[in-house]
Amino acid sequence: MRKKSVRRLFLACFVLLPLQYALVGVVGLHTGGEPWPALVLPAFQAPDTDEAGALLETQPVLAATFADGEKTRVPVEALLAGLPASHHGAFFAEQCRPAALSGTPTTERCRHPAARRWLRERLAARYPGEAAPRRLDIVWVQLRHAPGGPAPRRTALDTLSLTFGSPRCR
Repeated sequence: MRKKSVRRLFLACFVLLPLQYALVGVVGLHTGGEPWPALVLPAFQAPDTDEAGALLETQPVLAATFADGEKTRVPVEALLAGLPASHHGAFFAEQCRPAALSGTPTTERCRHPAARRWLRERLAARYPGEAAPRRLDIVWVQLRHAPGGPAPRRTALDTLSLTFGSPRCR
C-alpha cells in the first residue's frame, strides 16, 4: 500500500469508529440494546481509593431466611450458577443495588414480582432440604484493602431486602 492509502485508511477509521460508537448509543436508547456487535472496549477505570491510598471494593453479600427461621449465607456463585463469574457483580449492581447507593430506583429491579419469583426458585433449588425461602437480604459491603496491611476491612453500606410470600411471590 502506498503511504497516501494508509493515511486515508487511518483517517477513515479515526472518523468511522467514533461515529459507530455514537450510533450504537443512539440506537440503544431507543431499542434498549445494542443492534449489532460493535467495537467497544472496556473503560479500564481506575479502582476506587481512599485518601490513604487503600483500594475500595463494593460487593453484595447474600443471606437467606427460610420459613423455619433458619438463616444461611448464600454464595453469589451458587445463586447465579450458569452465568459467567465475571457477570455476577454487574448483575447485582444493575438489578439488586439499593437506590440509596446507586442514586436511582432502576437498580432495584429484583423487587419486581417476576424477579423475586426467579430468585425464590433459585434459592429453593439450591437448598432443597430446607423449608421454603421467605426472605433474601442483599447486603452491600465495602472492602478496604490497605497496601501491605492486614486482611480487608468490611463495612456494611446498605441492604436490599426481598420478601417471598407464597410460591407465587405476590
